[in-house]
Amino acid sequence: EDDIDLKDSSFPDQVRDLVFNLHMILSDTVKMKEFQEDPEMLLDLMYRIAKGYQTSPDLRLTWLENMAEKHKERRNWAEAAQCYTHAAGLVCEYLNMLESRDYWPVGCVSFTNI
Repeated sequence: EDDIDLKDSSFPDQVRDLVFNLHMILSDTVKMKEFQEDPEMLLDLMYRIAKGYQTSPDLRLTWLENMAEKHKERRNWAEAAQCYTHAAGLVCEYLNMLESRDYWPVGCVSFTNI
């Protein structure tokens, strides 16, 4: 079968981007073990992993919650609150995508004044 149609589409680029993103997520996940004793670097890696899951809201939400817990362990209340606020905004965005209501916050942008 001829793949001319696929070659002329954006599909190969999308696959390349997906593989690159997954490679970065896996690399950062492996690095987390190396930096268990360096909380700043550990949280930076967690942030990069959460950001890598931008197209997977469930996984992104999980990593944001994990980051919030790490911040709470270190008594960094403002940073933990930022993680939870970002998570709330993410949930709002996806709820609005499923079923929009006038009284629901639109997404992260609705929390900018907090």
